[in-house]
Amino acid sequence: MKNINTLHIELTDKCNLSCNYCYQKYLGQSYVPNTNFFKDSELNIIKNSSINSINLTGGEPTLCDTELFKLAKVFSERGKNIVVTTNGLKRIASLEYINTIVVSLDGFFTEMNSNRNVSLQQYKLIIDNILYYLKNGINVQLNIVITRYNLHKFSHFIKTNQFGNSVSYSVIVVSDKTVDKNFVVSDIGDYRFIANEIFDIYKFFNYHIKLQCNLMTKSSFIDTFSKEFPITFFATYSVPTNKYRYVTNEFNGLDALYKSYYTTSQMITEEIIRRLYNLNSDDWFNPYSWAELIE
Repeated sequence: MKNINTLHIELTDKCNLSCNYCYQKYLGQSYVPNTNFFKDSELNIIKNSSINSINLTGGEPTLCDTELFKLAKVFSERGKNIVVTTNGLKRIASLEYINTIVVSLDGFFTEMNSNRNVSLQQYKLIIDNILYYLKNGINVQLNIVITRYNLHKFSHFIKTNQFGNSVSYSVIVVSDKTVDKNFVVSDIGDYRFIANEIFDIYKFFNYHIKLQCNLMTKSSFIDTFSKEFPITFFATYSVPTNKYRYVTNEFNGLDALYKSYYTTSQMITEEIIRRLYNLNSDDWFNPYSWAELIE
């Protein structure tokens, strides 16, 4: 049985942006933890587990500076890789225990304004913070969420932005779970366009670029997962709810999550393979979006 290698910890459900495609903004943003927000018992369980990478996220985790620093320090001292996922608006005060900062940046200002409602001043602040992190030796990954509004612009952004291949990129096709369906990209033709653009980006940088995407072809998915489970969806611990989550399932403790992790992954993977029957072998699809729709 495979272990859970990465755990996302949602420090808060509160955010200082209101992105158009984010489902969390419709759920209410009422929680910012105090300094005693994380139970010592839960902290010790995660600290002593086989999990080797912790992703501190939200909501917006930089709204919880004290807790962010505390957890980064505690988990880093146990040899765990520390990642912080942020919208980039608020500069992280202390970088001492952080290995990687993931910044959500969907393109140049026009795309960021369409997708995330940022002002020009906010956009410049995000860029300045990314430059600050790079200057201080932090690995930076840019998460580019693909919607109807930047579908035909993301490739140009990656090729011409000021960071080039000094950062890594994760191209994320927005999930069908998104509340505002006007932003969803789910057409097979659009998926094929995205894949072709990614291949072109690799060629542009002579393959010297770190770039990943959440799309797969039917044949690559089956080749990868038909003989080896599970498909790697990330597990989450939510501080506001004090529950663990894996895909759409919630658990009251890490032990309960461990017990269900492999069988849930296997069930989801087998169901995706079954539903792929009518898809051509070279057609692209979003396995993570499909997984969210499987009960």
